[in-house]
Amino acid sequence: MASVQIQMTHQLLLSLLGEAKLSPEELGQMLGISGMTIRRWLDKPKSTPVDRIYVRAAVDVVYRLVVEGRLSSQSEIARHVLGNPETVPFEAILKGMGTEDLSDGFLPCLSRIGAHESRRREVDVSRTQLSEHEQRGSDWKDHITSLWSHVTSAAPAMEKFAAYGALFYLLTPFDLIPDTIPAFGFVDDFSVLGLAARYYRKPQSSPSEA
Repeated sequence: MASVQIQMTHQLLLSLLGEAKLSPEELGQMLGISGMTIRRWLDKPKSTPVDRIYVRAAVDVVYRLVVEGRLSSQSEIARHVLGNPETVPFEAILKGMGTEDLSDGFLPCLSRIGAHESRRREVDVSRTQLSEHEQRGSDWKDHITSLWSHVTSAAPAMEKFAAYGALFYLLTPFDLIPDTIPAFGFVDDFSVLGLAARYYRKPQSSPSEA
């Protein structure tokens, strides 16, 4: 695996303690160091850089916590770490989307993403952020409005999973094409939204059959 070029300070790493509700001992175990070492870091200046030998482990911990739903993908440290495409291998991106591969189709993948309660909650409280994406154009607005109408409808929960998954994909820093790439960064997001919107506009079938 390629070395990670990301910069990280002790303060940013230690924010995991509060955001993921971890004890110093728990974080230390995840990083492969003692809880006492973590406690010593608490006494250092906030801007102190994390030793490079711990950065790879820290990236893996952040990724793991986001995937497990213990850390919001919108948290400061998640955006700092996972928003940098160089830090996350393709396999990790697929896992972050809720699947090991796409061999059974993308709609089933979206449904698996939306099946996680923590991810549905994140979508539920992100209407303002979704509205900002609607400003990208009328097609964006149509897709997002359509999917939002479905997740807030009285439809059975399982029928909403693909819509939740598509909206979560738009919100999350786990992307097949990083959002930071000019012009092309949101191509995959728009395609995912369109795929899900079209699914809900046609006669319904199980996402596993799509």
